[in-house]
Amino acid sequence: MADTSQDLTFTAFRLIQCCSSRLYTLQI
Repeated sequence: MADTSQDLTFTAFRLIQCCSSRLYTLQI
């Protein structure tokens, strides 16, 4: 159960990083 939770958290973190990068690029 803990492994699955960590995997979901990591996936969410990657998604947030991707979105942040896109927003940062649009602001330039």
